[in-house]
Amino acid sequence: MTANVEAINHKTREVTLRGPEGNTVSFVASEEARNLDQVSVGDTVKAEYEETLSIELFANDGIEPNAGQLTAAGRSEKGEMPAGAIVNAQVVTATVEEINLEKNTFKLKGPSGEVTEHVARNPENLKKAAEGGLVMITYTEAVAISVEKTSEEVKKGERSFVDPLFLLTLRRRILGSIRRYPALLFGQTCVVDGRAVQT
Repeated sequence: MTANVEAINHKTREVTLRGPEGNTVSFVASEEARNLDQVSVGDTVKAEYEETLSIELFANDGIEPNAGQLTAAGRSEKGEMPAGAIVNAQVVTATVEEINLEKNTFKLKGPSGEVTEHVARNPENLKKAAEGGLVMITYTEAVAISVEKTSEEVKKGERSFVDPLFLLTLRRRILGSIRRYPALLFGQTCVVDGRAVQT
């Protein structure tokens, strides 16, 4: 989604954007938008949103079913054009209580202790599972917003701070942390300010 800066008052921090269909929206930027002074009328605001859902099976090292979330964020340096991205991962784990290959079903025990029965979509995957295994369901949402100069003002070859590669890096680091340290995930939130996202 893109919009153009129709008007901006750097003293009051009021900004008006015009969308692709001509509609306008006005708002007052918070102090968190530390690079508002870099924005001018005619600049382009770009926003991206992505979501993913994954289901994975791991050998269980004694981890009880649980639920939690992990967040990573980054934004442009002071003095640069405003830009930022945040990725939030919500994770639920369950243990495999029973597998019935004849009926193509399996039972999972979730965080509440409730055991539910499910039908496997792919019988071949069910054969690879084992009772006692850990099922991890991960839902991620990624949001990125950047302000860029018009194409005439952008230097040749210059890349936006917020691009698909940056979002992908954030998401991979989060998922990598979850897979390596699932026991440390639950009840913790990690927010990282800056381009270098540490996990």
